[in-house]
Amino acid sequence: MRHVLSICLAALLSAAPALAQQSTDTIPKELVTLLLRGPGSMGGEFDIRIGAPADFPNELLPDGATAAVSTVSERGVTVVAEAPALGDDTSAYRRKLEAAGWVNNGPMSMLGLMSSASQPPLMFCQGSRYASVYLSEREQGGRYARITLTSDPRRGTCRAAPAYMGPSFFADLTLPRLMPPPGSRSAGTGSSSSSDHFDQHLRLQTDLSTKDVVEHYVELLKKDGWKLEGRGNAGDTSVARLEKLSDLKDPIVANLLVNKMPNGDLDVSFRLLRVDPNRRLMPSAGGIQGGIRIGGGTCCRP
Repeated sequence: MRHVLSICLAALLSAAPALAQQSTDTIPKELVTLLLRGPGSMGGEFDIRIGAPADFPNELLPDGATAAVSTVSERGVTVVAEAPALGDDTSAYRRKLEAAGWVNNGPMSMLGLMSSASQPPLMFCQGSRYASVYLSEREQGGRYARITLTSDPRRGTCRAAPAYMGPSFFADLTLPRLMPPPGSRSAGTGSSSSSDHFDQHLRLQTDLSTKDVVEHYVELLKKDGWKLEGRGNAGDTSVARLEKLSDLKDPIVANLLVNKMPNGDLDVSFRLLRVDPNRRLMPSAGGIQGGIRIGGGTCCRP
């Protein structure tokens, strides 16, 4: 049975200076926790309400989502919604917001290696309004969407993200959420990319072997349609190679490498590779292959 908290009890647990007790209706405990202690939480005084404020932009809710609970303060509005139909692929949701006039203000999220249950936020802006959308798994299926909307003229007019944050050279490939093995602890991920590769890495604290960790991620990738081409183990290092066609039917190679660190932590590296037709290796110097062959006669007499 799902635990519930009344709005009154939620107000007491939040430790906010002033909350409006508006109803004796009940809301799930996990929604109250996500609302009051979730990512991007704002301090100060606020009111807590069931549903979303009447003036909240409905287009910020994913299709099929229901606003469950919200907070309203002078700094902005935060809404927690249940989105049972939303999966890993958020491209349709992003297109919906862009069609409604919201500008994508963050880097393109490829997912992949994740260090927690919440993926990096989707960020949008419109005029002086800024929206951050945090998505997390919902036990009954789909996602919770925690949407924070603020309006601050000091931030200036809305602009798209800087060019160095996108576009992605792997925009035709959507990765699954590669969550850490159950019971493990993980540090934040890092990433880098170019026209023919995309790299991610994180650190794990776990009792599992490098082989077990590779197997965990391989199974997640196989469920997403990746084909295992090979794997290997050498001491405290394990590796796997997988392949998949992108939406443009380009072959993509995924290399997964797990190394055991001297302190016992595991370093996980995930690398995507593709062929960039515009990139060529420099020819070797000298010889017919690397130089110019001069035929007939003589040239360049001393």
